Amino acid sequence: MKYISLSTINIDRNNGIDDNNQFFSLNRSWIYNYKRDDKNQGFILLKKKLFSNKIILNTSDIKTKKQNEIDIQYGDATKIINKNNFLLLPEHYLINPKNKIKKIKHDYKRIYCQFDRLIDNKKIFKLNTPFSIKPVKDKEFFSRKYFSVMIASNKSCLLKSNKIMYQERFKTIKWFENNHPNEFFLFGKDWDLPNKENGMSGRIYNYINKFIKIKKNLRCHKGTIKNKFLILKNTRFNFCYENINEDGYISDIIFDSFNNGCVPVYMGPNNINKYIPESCFVNVNNFKNHEDLFDYLKDFTIEDYNKIYQNIIKYYKKGKFDKFSSEFIVKKLVRDIKKFIK
Repeated sequence: MKYISLSTINIDRNNGIDDNNQFFSLNRSWIYNYKRDDKNQGFILLKKKLFSNKIILNTSDIKTKKQNEIDIQYGDATKIINKNNFLLLPEHYLINPKNKIKKIKHDYKRIYCQFDRLIDNKKIFKLNTPFSIKPVKDKEFFSRKYFSVMIASNKSCLLKSNKIMYQERFKTIKWFENNHPNEFFLFGKDWDLPNKENGMSGRIYNYINKFIKIKKNLRCHKGTIKNKFLILKNTRFNFCYENINEDGYISDIIFDSFNNGCVPVYMGPNNINKYIPESCFVNVNNFKNHEDLFDYLKDFTIEDYNKIYQNIIKYYKKGKFDKFSSEFIVKKLVRDIKKFIK
């Protein structure tokens, strides 16, 4: 048997709860204690497939008699514990400044990320975060409890950039709060605070607000949740805004909508149509303002819904979303690992 390890140091501020192979558990908590709707099947499958190829994958805290062939680091660039390092990089350097490729590229044999402009297929390879995708159409769509929701936390970045999309979320929340607070429900952490600001000065501003306990009471904020599907299965329109506008960067939020029969109201990378056809979601960028977008959603018909889900299911069956699936991603990783340690 060959041995490899996976490091999750500092990822999601989990303070060691990923140790002892808990990272590969069904109940693994992600950021802010969210439970992934697919129950972490991607990383569970990775461990299982490697084992079937006589490769044992453990979290890096587990000591083995044999030296690890590879250390896979997930989430951010941390301390180097093996000369053979792979990096799985799901998040942008604007979110985590440690992940600036120019500074870390020399530390790794292979880096896997979503960011199209970085891919050279020599050291940096295209790979999405694994996710189970099973679109569900709901015949009772218009009987759902919530007209629209957004599931997101009040966050900021240490750096400043026009690629950061937190401010777009704030604009949408503010518009609904001022105009239609009963047609939009917000779920997530820290919305009792003022909107957080980016940059170092923003961090100081955010800290002062929290320290002196400045409060912001939003009528549309309905608290935090542990599982997205508990809300999304009762929602018609899910506002899905990516953290960063970067070509190729697509997280699981749009697939959460597909899997729960929601219509995604989406804002993401400029080249989203390269990966997910626009006929599968409502593109926020196609509307002049929030009022026009709201009018469109209010006039939405069962025919509109059926058309979107016919497209989603059609492209799903054609394999359009396969590159985001756990099976595809695990297969690629296992193949690359086997080649490297052969």
